[in-house]
Amino acid sequence: MNIETERKFLIKLPAEGTVSYDKDLHITQTYLVRNDPDIQRRVRRIASGDVKYYYTEKKRLGGISREENEREITAAEYERLLTEADSSIAPVIKTRHILTYKGQRFEEDEYPFSKRYATIELELESEDQVIDLPDFIEVIKEVTGDPAYYNGALATNNCFPEESSVQK
Repeated sequence: MNIETERKFLIKLPAEGTVSYDKDLHITQTYLVRNDPDIQRRVRRIASGDVKYYYTEKKRLGGISREENEREITAAEYERLLTEADSSIAPVIKTRHILTYKGQRFEEDEYPFSKRYATIELELESEDQVIDLPDFIEVIKEVTGDPAYYNGALATNNCFPEESSVQK
């Protein structure tokens, strides 16, 4: 069993060229119909030069930890699994920037629907691990565990909650 513990923050989108990222990934994430109501299923297409496909199952364990089982799949398996897409959740399209800061691996996600906000998350060794957020990233607030900031909710609403009443 693989346990994932992470914290997530809403940030102001850094101005282009102001942050030096280690790597950029272009991700399309599609949620699948749940066979078990406690287990979230998804497939991802990740492009960064080459293209890889993944199938993931996640189950909440309480707090900020989840059981996560992920495996690489073939393009054909990815296409087959897309037929099981949950039509109530929009596919998530995002660019993930990998950033190493003081020995920590941050993942900043930018979404095509926002020119003002992004999210940044960090996988932790334990729930009480101290995080040293990059001082050049403007954190608005922590959104760990807030359903309004889950990837599926952001994609389905096509905006961050802060932008829902603002014309884009």
